Amino acid sequence: MDGDLSAIIRLLQEDPQQRAALRHALVGDAPDVEGALVRVAEAQRGTEERLGALTERVDALAQQMQALTERVDQLTQRLDRLTERVDALAQQMQALTERVGQLTQRLDRLTERVDGLAVRMEELAAAQRLTEDRLRALIDELKGMNDRLGKLEGYDLERRYREKGTAYLSRVARRLRIVDGNELNAMVEDAIDAGMLSEPEAQAIRLADAVFVGRRRGDGEPVYLVVEASLTVGRRDVRRARERADLLTRLGKPALAVVAGEFVPEAVAEAAHLAEVWQVTNGRTVGPDQDDDD
Repeated sequence: MDGDLSAIIRLLQEDPQQRAALRHALVGDAPDVEGALVRVAEAQRGTEERLGALTERVDALAQQMQALTERVDQLTQRLDRLTERVDALAQQMQALTERVGQLTQRLDRLTERVDGLAVRMEELAAAQRLTEDRLRALIDELKGMNDRLGKLEGYDLERRYREKGTAYLSRVARRLRIVDGNELNAMVEDAIDAGMLSEPEAQAIRLADAVFVGRRRGDGEPVYLVVEASLTVGRRDVRRARERADLLTRLGKPALAVVAGEFVPEAVAEAAHLAEVWQVTNGRTVGPDQDDDD
């Protein structure tokens, strides 16, 4: 009996269909608890496997979340620092804006001052132009007065040489007398009639500042002195004296050229030596071949 039971149990264990038929014979249509348990166990294993995978994913997400949290913390710190820098820049910008405002005010005040100075400069320029115009007019007036004074002084010098030439020119010739205008005019008119002088040449002799006649020192021969007088003797005086003396000499009246004045520049004195013209200045007489009074 025991052996048959063991054989039956072994058969049931080896043949699931027989085991199912026996269960149906014993319990009928009762639920398959074992199968349900198996299915539950299998479902539990699947759930555990899915839960394990989900746990792994959750752990991975947790790690990612931790890394993301750390990164967000870092970004938060950087953002805080950037915010501080922006705040500092904003303060600097505010300070710079205030400085620009102050500078703008100063520039406005300076512009007003420059505009005022420009107006003042224009007024000064106008005043300067007026002053310059008045100064030029004054200079012209003074120049005219100086010219008139120079002419007056020149006329006075010519007058003095006509009146006192016999004394001033005594070192050039002796027994001098002035040849007055009538006598000189008659002389040149006779020369024009004789064809010895042209009218311009005769007029040049008439315009001599002074003409004297006397005796040459040394040989006592008659001699004329043709004098050109200027306060400051110039080259033109030397040329006129020489030309007019030569015209008289052409008429058969030997003549010496003389320039007289208060000052003879060195270059003019040299020209007088070359032209053989006497120089008489302030009591000093210099002949054509002399450097000073004998």
